[in-house]
Amino acid sequence: MGTVPKKVAIIGGGCAGVAAAFELTRPERRGEFDVTVYQMGWRLGGKGASGRDAETGRIEEHGLHLWMGFYENAFRFMRDCYAELDRPEGHPLRDWSDAFKPDNHVGVTEKIGENQWLNWSAYFPPAAGLPGDPLSDRNPFSVQGYLTQCLRLVRTLLLSVQDRGHEPPWPLTIPVWPRR
Repeated sequence: MGTVPKKVAIIGGGCAGVAAAFELTRPERRGEFDVTVYQMGWRLGGKGASGRDAETGRIEEHGLHLWMGFYENAFRFMRDCYAELDRPEGHPLRDWSDAFKPDNHVGVTEKIGENQWLNWSAYFPPAAGLPGDPLSDRNPFSVQGYLTQCLRLVRTLLLSVQDRGHEPPWPLTIPVWPRR
């Protein structure tokens, strides 16, 4: 006689709620949990949700949808989701790498006057591997990983100062773990 699944209520369908539901309903758990996600409204995703307006078809978002390569756990989670989804060959979003496009260039614009804007751009060298690779292959969270990345970022900063000539390189925002 099988055991009765434990009932779990997840309040909120944002990233954390959806991740919890995914983990609790993995096939290897063999139905151990009966999960219900309670969400205000019909759209899952919380601050990361997007969709299209029913009347105009325009994309509606809650904020900037940008995933930095240092979101190791988030990328590992997305890779697991896509692997379980197992979309057919030829699907435009078959693999996680179809949904994420790498870019090592970062650009921001700063308003400095009534109608004046200052553009800042930087290039960050790619790190080894891909976001979400197994940590057994490469661990960016080790002392060696942090020191290596720190040296890469200092080198990038020095090269950007050299390239800018007499202009000050500030403000310059450097992500903790840029990816390709």
